[in-house]
Amino acid sequence: MQQVVSLDPLALQDKKTQCIYTHCYCEENIWKLCERMKTENPLELDNCYAIFLSSEKSVLPMWYQKDNGELIVWDYHVILIHKGSNSSSTVYDFDTRLPFPTSFSNYVFRSWLVTYLLPNPPKRLISMINDLLFRIVPAREYLETFSSDRSHMWNAETNSYSAPPPSYPCIQGNTSTRMNLDDFRMMNQGKKEQVYTLNGLCELFGMGSVQTILEEHCKHLTTRKTSNDNDEANDDEENLE
Repeated sequence: MQQVVSLDPLALQDKKTQCIYTHCYCEENIWKLCERMKTENPLELDNCYAIFLSSEKSVLPMWYQKDNGELIVWDYHVILIHKGSNSSSTVYDFDTRLPFPTSFSNYVFRSWLVTYLLPNPPKRLISMINDLLFRIVPAREYLETFSSDRSHMWNAETNSYSAPPPSYPCIQGNTSTRMNLDDFRMMNQGKKEQVYTLNGLCELFGMGSVQTILEEHCKHLTTRKTSNDNDEANDDEENLE
């Protein structure tokens, strides 16, 4: 009997609005999501990973993010990936315009690889995508080691936060420090063995490679276009009868 793979292994699709979320505090949003999984779905916690997205230059181009209808460039971002079997890994991103959740393949393609389908993709953008790096932290480890005093969001000139902070107390998973965000978001700090290229990320989460995903989606788009063209041709024939 063929195994049925869930498109929402953490059962969060209808609970997104119930999850703790604060705009511009993605690292805390994902920490809180891991905390929720530890309580509500503990058997799946070890299949979950907090993923920090950035580059050595702290430049992160992304499509399909909420703050912009087109391309946006962050310094870093944080998402959660559930690693499933049979290439069924799933992405949970509170800030994407894509479905919540969405398949790993669709997320990678829509966030970055769609760039290669542009008529004349900017060389600088291609270079930024080639430079992408990803820190992969097991969810349980993230809960136990991450701390933030939110000082990275404090603007000394205005004597205020750049964005309103969460209402709950600062996270201190690592009781020996109040702030270690840079060990996660800065790709040249922290545990170097946790840092992967985009291709390495794809291999780890079961899709084979960037090329595999690109070919898969291009084939799908070609098939859909051919189907639409055939439908239009059939409509034309009917109109002529």
